[in-house]
Amino acid sequence: VLQRRLAQLSPGAEKTLGALSVHSKSLRIEDLAKVATITTSECMTGLDQLHSFRLVRNNGVEVSVGHELIRRTVYQGLSASRKAWLHEGLARHLEDSIPHPPPDELAIHFHFAGAAREALLYAREAAEKAEASGAIPEALRFLGIAREHTDDPGEVADIIGRMGHLNYLHQNLEEAAPLLEVAGQRFRRQGLDGKALRAELERVDSLGQTGLLPFRECLEELDRIKAEAREKGFWETFMKALDVEAHKKELLGDLEGIRNILDQASR
Repeated sequence: VLQRRLAQLSPGAEKTLGALSVHSKSLRIEDLAKVATITTSECMTGLDQLHSFRLVRNNGVEVSVGHELIRRTVYQGLSASRKAWLHEGLARHLEDSIPHPPPDELAIHFHFAGAAREALLYAREAAEKAEASGAIPEALRFLGIAREHTDDPGEVADIIGRMGHLNYLHQNLEEAAPLLEVAGQRFRRQGLDGKALRAELERVDSLGQTGLLPFRECLEELDRIKAEAREKGFWETFMKALDVEAHKKELLGDLEGIRNILDQASR
């Protein structure tokens, strides 16, 4: 029944429904017409047919697709180029019409539009906002989107490092370790030893906690990290390395080792 109704739509109704399908929320009619690039009159005529076919519903002065299944079916039927064009049109409209447009929506729309600069900008903003609210999986999702839209060495290193760090904080340790390894290598190539050392420390801790790095090798790596951190004045990383080492020696009941660590921290 749905496919038969879709096949009977007028050009105006088809464009209107297509524009609605790229947005999961309702739109004002005049805004919908702009996104669909048709006149308000053509949009109203199209909506009349869509209402008669029960494909859309009104929410006051706004309109939305009548059911998620309908929206997905219509969206999947759009060509790739039309999807990209509609996503970009909607994103530009949101940028121009809302004082503080939600970065997560803009990131998604510009991502599907293939607009790299805007997708990168808003995806990073959305990731920061998600991280600040404690939504780590959502932050990782937007960092992944950001990574797809840049080849700049500095930005790539920063994004991968952030993804590794968030996985580390979220205790996704097996996912964190390889990201932190890559980030550390990229930071080293750029001469960012402080960021590199922090990534290496979190990688060692991740591998140690998952048992993928033998205990003795873990301690050797921590000694290396502490030595470089002390030499170069990266005291926050130095103290974090001591904390990681203390935790590991506490698990072994190594009281002498813990006293040694406390002595290092007090110097």
